[in-house]
Order: sequence, then C-alpha cells, then structure tokens
Amino acid sequence: MHITSKRILLIFDDVWDDFNLCRWNQLLASLQSNTKGTVILLTTRKLSVAQTVGTVEPFKLWDLEYEDFWLLFKSCAFGDEDYEGNKSLSIIGFQIAEKLKGNPLAAATVGGLLRRSLTIDHWSNILKNEDWKSLQLNGGIMSALKFTYDQLPYHVQQCFSLCSIFPEKYQFLGEELVQIWISQGFVKCDHSSKRLEEKGMDYLADLVNLGFFQQVEREETYPGSQTCYVICGLMHDFARVVSRAECATMDSLQCCEMLPTIRHLSIVSDFGYSTDQHGNIRRNKKFEKKILTVCTSLWKLRTLVLIGQYDLFFFKSFQDILQEARHLRLLQISVASAGLNPLLCSLVYPTHLRYLRVDAPNGLGSLPGILSKFRHLQVLRVGSYTNPTIPVGIDHIVSLRHLVAEEGTYSSIANIGNLTSLQELPNFVIQNSSGFDITQLQSMKELVQLGVYQLENVKTWEEAYGAGLKEKQHLEEMHLSWKVPSSDDEYGRDMSSDKDWVSADVLEGLEPHNNLKHLRISGYNGHLSPTWLANSSSVTCLQTLHIEGCGNLDILPSFEQLPSLRNLKLMEMPSMTEVSIPSLEELVLIQMPKLERISSISTRDLNSNLRVLKIQRCPAIKIFPLFESSQEFKIEQMSWLPSLRELIIHGCPNLLVPHPLPPSPTISKLSIVDVPTLPRIEGSSGDTLTIGSGSEGNDNFDPSSVMMTILDCKILAFHNLWGLRYLRIDGCQNLVSISFPGLGELISLKSLEICSCRKLFSSNFMPKHTREDVTAANCNFLPSLVTLRIKCCGIAGKWLSLMLGYMQALAELYLEDCLEITQMVIEEEENIQPYGVSVPVDSSSGGPEDTLLTSSVQDGIFCLPLNLMSSLKKISIRECPHLVFRGNHKDLSRFTCLEKLTVWGCPRLLSSLVDRDGNDDEMNGRWLLPKSLEELEIRGDSPDMLQPCFPGNLTCLRKLQVWFSPSLRYLQLRNCTTLEDLIIGNCRSLAAVEGLQILCSLRYSKLFKSPGVLPCLENLSRLGYALFPGLERLVVDDPSVFTMSVCKQLTSLQHLELENWEFVTRLTEEQERGLQLLKSLQELEFRDCSYDLKYLPAALHSLPSLKRLKINGCLGITRLPEQGLPLSLQELDISNCSKVFNDYCKSLETGKLKGWTWTVFRMRAPLCFLDHKFVLADRSLDHVFLPSIRDVFFILF
Repeated sequence: MHITSKRILLIFDDVWDDFNLCRWNQLLASLQSNTKGTVILLTTRKLSVAQTVGTVEPFKLWDLEYEDFWLLFKSCAFGDEDYEGNKSLSIIGFQIAEKLKGNPLAAATVGGLLRRSLTIDHWSNILKNEDWKSLQLNGGIMSALKFTYDQLPYHVQQCFSLCSIFPEKYQFLGEELVQIWISQGFVKCDHSSKRLEEKGMDYLADLVNLGFFQQVEREETYPGSQTCYVICGLMHDFARVVSRAECATMDSLQCCEMLPTIRHLSIVSDFGYSTDQHGNIRRNKKFEKKILTVCTSLWKLRTLVLIGQYDLFFFKSFQDILQEARHLRLLQISVASAGLNPLLCSLVYPTHLRYLRVDAPNGLGSLPGILSKFRHLQVLRVGSYTNPTIPVGIDHIVSLRHLVAEEGTYSSIANIGNLTSLQELPNFVIQNSSGFDITQLQSMKELVQLGVYQLENVKTWEEAYGAGLKEKQHLEEMHLSWKVPSSDDEYGRDMSSDKDWVSADVLEGLEPHNNLKHLRISGYNGHLSPTWLANSSSVTCLQTLHIEGCGNLDILPSFEQLPSLRNLKLMEMPSMTEVSIPSLEELVLIQMPKLERISSISTRDLNSNLRVLKIQRCPAIKIFPLFESSQEFKIEQMSWLPSLRELIIHGCPNLLVPHPLPPSPTISKLSIVDVPTLPRIEGSSGDTLTIGSGSEGNDNFDPSSVMMTILDCKILAFHNLWGLRYLRIDGCQNLVSISFPGLGELISLKSLEICSCRKLFSSNFMPKHTREDVTAANCNFLPSLVTLRIKCCGIAGKWLSLMLGYMQALAELYLEDCLEITQMVIEEEENIQPYGVSVPVDSSSGGPEDTLLTSSVQDGIFCLPLNLMSSLKKISIRECPHLVFRGNHKDLSRFTCLEKLTVWGCPRLLSSLVDRDGNDDEMNGRWLLPKSLEELEIRGDSPDMLQPCFPGNLTCLRKLQVWFSPSLRYLQLRNCTTLEDLIIGNCRSLAAVEGLQILCSLRYSKLFKSPGVLPCLENLSRLGYALFPGLERLVVDDPSVFTMSVCKQLTSLQHLELENWEFVTRLTEEQERGLQLLKSLQELEFRDCSYDLKYLPAALHSLPSLKRLKINGCLGITRLPEQGLPLSLQELDISNCSKVFNDYCKSLETGKLKGWTWTVFRMRAPLCFLDHKFVLADRSLDHVFLPSIRDVFFILF
C-alpha cells in the first residue's frame, strides 16, 4: 500500500506485550516521510505499554458519568438510547445500571442478556442473580477480567484476591498493602538482593500496570499528600468472585453462611451500630447474634479484619469463637472500644500472629503488656496520630519489622536496639540515660528509615561511629538533627564559641552506607560539611539532600561528586552566600538572607530536568543561571524549563525573571510574590490563575503590579496557558491593556474576572497598539468563555463591546462599578460586521472600519451583540449610576435564553428600560422581558410604575425581588403567573400591587418595610379572592397580618418569620387569635426585634404542628409564655438574647409551668439537642432548661 505523502490514522487495539523498541522504531521510521499530521492511536490494558511508546501522557479511561452510561445501557438493552416505553422495565434497568458502576463493557454484556426477553420476570431474575458476574458468560465483563487475571503468577493472584475482604474503594497505602501480603507469606523470596518489601512493591506495580488497582490521592482528612491504592467498581466485584472460596465479608445488611474453606474474613459494622447521646456505641444484640450464627468455626482463619465501630459486648460475645482462631496471622481492628486492651490477651492467640493493627479515634491509652509475648509479630500499627503508652518488654518482639505509631512513641521505648528486624525508626531521641544512648543503633542493621534527634548529647566521633551507620546497607532515608541553639542556652553559648568542632566530629562519625538515597541534616552548627559528603565513594546513591537550620555552615561541597543527586533543599542558612548546583529535578532555597548568587555546573541539563523550583525569602539573590541564560535558550531554539511542574518565588526583590511565565503548559503550581517587574501571580492545577491581589473587596491594590501597564507575552506565556479555565486579574491599578492575541491563546478559558483595574481598557489610557491586537485576535478570541466578570474597572464601552462580539459561548455577564460605561445598546442585525460587532474604535488609522465604528456610537456605549442572544443566560449590572439604555424597549426580549437578570444601583438604566407614557396606564412602566427569564432582581430606585411583561404573555419567571425603591408606587404582576418567590423590601411608597390574586404557584414571600403591600392583600381577600393557596414560607415585619382575613387563607404555611418589629411590645388579643389560625405552621422565628418586643405570644402552646421555635436578637424578651410551649415542639433555638432572659431560665431550675416539668442541664457547649435538636447559641447561659416530654431524650455535647 502506498502511504507516502498521506496523512494517516493508525490504530493499534488491545496491545498486550511490552514493545521491542527496536521493532517499534522501525515501524515509526517507515512513517517519517508522511505528511505532517499522521497520528498513531494505541489502546492497551497495560500502563507500561502506554508509557513506553506514548509521546503524550496516557489517557486513562474511567467509568462513564451516569447520564451517559444510562443512554448506552438503554441502547444495549432496548436497542434505542431514547427508549421511553415500559416503565417497569426502566425501573429495573435503573437498578441494574447502578450496579454496573459506569463500565461500558458491562453495559454491553448485561444489555445483551436483557435484550433476550423484554419481560419483567427475565429482568428481575438477572437483577436478583447478578448474572453478569458469572465467569462462564462468554464475552462478558468478568470473563474479560479473568483472562487478564490468569496471566498473573499465582502468588500475585493471592495478593489481589485477599484485598476483596475490604470495602470497595478502601484506600490502602502502598507499604500497608505489602505488609499485609508479607504477613500471609504471599511475597516470595527469589534469592535476589531485594528485601521482601521491595518485592511486594514490584507485585503492586504489576497490579497497577494491569488495572487491578488504581492510584489516587488520599482524602484531605489526612495530613499531607499521600498516594493510595484502591480497587474500584466492577474490579472489586471481580475480586469477590475469584476469591469467594477463601475470602468472605459480612456486614449488618448481608450475613451469608460462611464456607468451611474460608481463610480470610472481614466484618463491617457500618450499619450495625449507632451511638447514644454521650457518643457511646449502643449494643446491637441482633447484629451480634447474626455474626455468631454465621461464624460457627474459625479454626482455619488466617485473617480477621473488623471495620467500623464495635462495642465491648461484641468482643465479649465473640471471644470464645475467636479463641479457636489459633492460626490467625493478621488481625485488624479499625475502630476500637476503650475497653479493648484488656481483652487482647484472651482474644488473640500469639503464636502465628504476624500483623496487628488497632486504630482508636480517641487514642489507645496503654497498650497491654501481653504484646511482649507476640514474638513472631512483624507489623504493629497503632495509629500514626495517637500516642499510646508502650508497655515494658516490647523490645522483646525481635521479629518486628514495622512499628507504625505517633513519632513520640519510638523515643519512649527503652533498649529499642533489641528490635533488630525493625526497618523504620523515624524518631530516635538520644538521651543521657541507659537504654536511650546512640549505641542502641549499632545492632539495628535492617533499618531503611532513620531519624536521630538531640545529637548534641553525643560528644565524640567514637560514640557516633559506634552507631554503625556505615554498616547499614539497607538504609535509604536518614535525618540527623541537633537542637537549634538559642542565645540563652548553655549549649548555644558553647557552640557559638570555638567548640563547633564537637558537632563536626560527631557528624563525621555518622557516615552512612553508600546506598543512602535521602539525607536531611538540621540544626548542625559546624562551619564545615562532612568529608564523606564530598567523597565520590561515600554517598554515590544520594538522591535528596536537605540541609536546614545550620547557622554557621557557609560552604557546601561540590555536588559533582554526587552523580545521583536529584533534589536539593537548603533552608534557614544565614551564612551561605553562594551555591553551585548540578542538574536537578527539585531545587528549594528558603530563608537564606545572604545568598547572592546561584551557579550551575550544567545549565542546559538543569533547564531540561528541573521539575520543582522554590526560592523564598532570599532578599539578596541576584543571579540565577536559568534566568540569565533564558535568552540563549531562545536563540538555540530550546524550550525554557520544559519539565517544570512547580515554580514558587517569594520575597526576592533583586531577582529578575526575564522570561514570561509559566514556562510550560504542564505546570501545576505557580506562585510569584515580591519579584521585580512582575505582578503577584498565583496559579494551581494548571487551570486557575490569579494576577494581582487575591483578596475579596472593592478597589484592591497589588503593590507588586505598580510597574505593569501592559499584560502581554513578555509577562505571561499565553501559549502555555491553553488549558487555563479560570483567570482573575485584580488590583493592577496601572494596567491599561491586555494583549488580545494573548487572550486568544486561552482556548479553554471558562471564566474571566477583572477587578479593581481602573485604567484597564479605559479610553483615556488605551495605548495605540490595542487596535492592532484586536484585529490580530479576530474571531479566535476566548472561544470557550462562559463567565465574564468586570468589577471596579474603567473599561470603556467600545472595548467591552468588541470583546463581547467574539465570545460565542458566553453565558454569564457581570458588570459592577464600571463608571466609564454610560450607555447600553443592543445590536441591530443590519449593523453586523463579518469580524464581529459594530463598536467604536479609535479612528487614528483612518481605515473604513474605524470610520464606521466611530460614527455609530461613542466611547461610553457598550453594545450587547446579537451573537450572545442564543447563549447569554445571566446578566448582572450593579452600581453603574450613569448607565442608560438607548434603543427599542423590545430589544431585551430578544435574548431568548436569558434566565436571570439583576439590576442594582442603576436608577437611570432601569428607568430607560421601561415605557414612560404618562397618558397610557396600560403602557406606562411596561418592561418587556424575555419569556425564558426565571429570576429578576431589582435593587435601587425605579420608576413609579413597573409592569414586568413577556412576549405572548408566556413566562417562566419564578423569582422576583424588588428592594430599596423609594419611588415605586405601582407594581403590576398580572403577567407573572408562574411566580414562586416574591420579595418586596424597602419600597415605602408602594401603594398598589396588582395581580396578587393570580399567584397560585407562590411558595415563598418576604414583605419588608413596604407598608402598602399588606392592605392590598386584605382588599383582595375581602373581595373573595383565594390568595396564595400554596404559600409555605412567609417573612413579614408587621404583626397586623394576623388581624387580616388573608390570614385564614394561609392553610399551607409551614414557616413564619417575624422580624424587625418596631414599636410592638406584644400581640393584641385579635392578633393572638389570628396566629392560632395557622394550624399548619411548623417553624416560627422571631428575629431582630431588639428591645421593642417584650412578650412572646401567649397562644404559642395552641399551635398544634409547631416543631421549631427560634428567638434571635430579641433583647426585650424576658420570659417564655406562662402557658408553656406546644407539645409538638422538637427544637428550641435561642440566640443573642438578653441577660435577663438568661437569668429567668436559671430561675426555672425547680419550677413548673402548666404541666411542664423543667429539667436543668449544665452547658458544656453552645449546642444541645432535644429529640431531634435543641440549639442554644448564647454562650453566656450556664444552664439549659427543657421540658421533659414522654419518650424524649436530652442529649448534651
């Protein structure tokens, strides 16, 4: 086949074997002569294949989103993704689809099974039996996974299947998984030099490579970022299928009979137990009985994992059966009861136990002394965030390989040197007492990680050398720490004199084995670095060097002797003036006040390899080779820092960065603060970028941007921001323009926010080149932009118009405090230009387009272009007091997708948008809005008449808010038939509201400081109109509503809020009777009535449905009603009330009110719960008094 000079798409599907690179390169060579644009697409189940041959990052196929999966599922099951036929089948289909967890192959498999018979019985049987999990189903998802599984060695299969006893998406740390496997004997020694742990990590890498495990970042509840491994979706179902002969899981929902062949068991109690009012676990006898019935014999059991929370009764009832588990090798109790420790001796048979994990939420207290008899225990995990008391004799567990505990735990173990198999000792504190001296380290030859603290207690080279660090061939990570001396410290005074040779000698004696990979030295006060650090044969494997808090160290060795060094971190080094660095992947320099110069041995290699660069608080630094040589890279057509992922430069006022940022499109974190010629820049994850001030508020100011007048490609590398989604420019008060071609590079940008840039795109400051920029950007300008926010800016209307003309996807437009925009128009069809919207541009060039634009509108006018009519959904214009609308009043209704319109503080705009025909009441105040509009919010003065209306009287308006409009006298709502929320506030002149009787869909209303509204309601009610039949929530500031006939019609009202009552001390008798009419009321709130309201309604007790009563900010109330509160009350919330009210509550300690027995509780927190919840937010109240109601529990926190 002749393929020369043709663009080709070549697809390799389901590639299994790792490639022979020589043959692969031969294939690529045959395509070299093809036209540019040839693409090879390769699919594989093995991540290693993709990483070997790919030229971009592998694209991992995750589960489908549910909406997409449901369409695929219907297509496979019914033959039509739009199927809307048999509803019963669709319901069953939903249940099946949820179990398939978004897997497209599963949709095809199950769809084929279902399609055989479109009957309820057939589908129900498949749902019940979960037929898709059958390994015998040819072409099914399970058989496909089984094919991959069968390629694994048997011992790796064991490792994977054991994990089926853990819940789906359970997060394992890598080392935790390997330790579990080793405890079971699954990791095989092949007589290589690798430790078992290293072999186990190889197993895990193979399982990740084939997709059995997925790598994720641990949830934020844990400190730090940790990579975890999970089994997700149908892969977890598959693990359960292939392991069911030896592995079982039981929980409170599903307890199947346990097979006699079961070796590995987990019991999950997530739904089995609850907590009482004190946070204690309630006993669940039913759950205990279930487990005891199923677990009749455990003598073959090798693994027992208890996940969830259990009480002491469970362990006691489980005790006899567990004693039979004499072959148990692994025991994990994720959440332990406080009384667990004494039971360990009777629960666990110590002979075979290899792995013990006990996690307790509130700490373990003292570990039982019986642990010292677990001579074969290899792993003891007692939680890295708790600090248990270690029993005497724990050093007798000579097989212990891993102790995972809070760091302080290690320093409390005397004679820890007896634990000769231990591999991690992160916190060994040298003390001047027997059993805690540095010689304890001598016999610990298996150490992989070591942290040695308080090295000031070691006085000689001989003592240090006696630790035998040079003999520890497995040691990979080491931290050597001295106490940082203070001026008042005797040790500090000694070390600041001529005795720093002591610490130098000690450091010299702590020479490690040459296999060391990561070294950290902190608090060392010597002037010289150790000779072994400069010796080419001493630390040849060193990858990370971290030196911190070494106040006198001013000379570092040549790093040329460290061929493997990849990460260098220097922190708090006040004497260092110059650093010479090799090619690195990570360079961190923090708080080095005298550092002036950084030189590099190999600048080009450093430029290519560097992934992380952090320079912080180094005020004297002036020279950095990568910044000095950036021009050379450009001349040689080399990329600048192409591999960089993280760039942080803070507090370096003399360091020039001559290259635009970010240096590469793959950068995940960018932070530039206090660097000359650059504004403050903050970016994260490659999709968010903030330039200037990051604080909220108006008229922010970023001092570092004061010199920036133009944001162009000299500052920002726009071409590296093609993946950017969110851009904010804030507080750059001298910025006058942004490169339009640069913005055109931001093809993925979804949101652009410009704040506090008073000169930006202002007609008074616009540079000449802006016109050429606009022409160059043309129609490629921000093609994906959805949201545009401009706040506190001086942007001219013509520039805003031009920008909007190119934004084809814009859905949300927010303008606030843009004083130079004085007029708004909507584009007419005949004025559309091929390149965009007709807006004014400086006519200095004399071009025909300029003449047209200049003659059409003035600088202050911004034009809403027609291209936005089909995309714009939200418009918000705020605090533009001079803005007026020029055009036909019908123009706004042409925006047929507009859903929300907000106009705040723009009185002239609002007046110009409505008809003003004083002779025609039908037209006066008429405001034609799009029929798609769902929310309308008006704040600020408006015309005296306002009539929202819609084309063809078709409306979707659900929410209307009118605030602070003192001139409004008449509001017509007859066209707002779909209204659900109505808010009218601070409209004191409003005398007539028409159309209230047709608001049948109204659910929520707030009427506030608008005294003319309630009389309108009363008049309509007296005329016989049924008002607000569905109203559920009402907020009013006038108690006269209770005397009106409309009160009788509020039969659906559930929530009533009474706020800001003025000159009202109590309800009148008539008002009390009106309140009693609200039989459906469930929530009643009195808010911010200050000192005016003195008494709560006496009739509160007669509200039969009231569940919640809230009293907030009512300082005049001194007591509860004498007749008590309703029996239905479930929650009482009192906050910000008077001391008198508090004292009154205290006086009720032994009192009774109308059949209510009051009980007192001492407050320990501002929240207390009655039945569902009782809240008392006033911290000054010492006691809480609640009525004792039958079957009600009082819960204190």
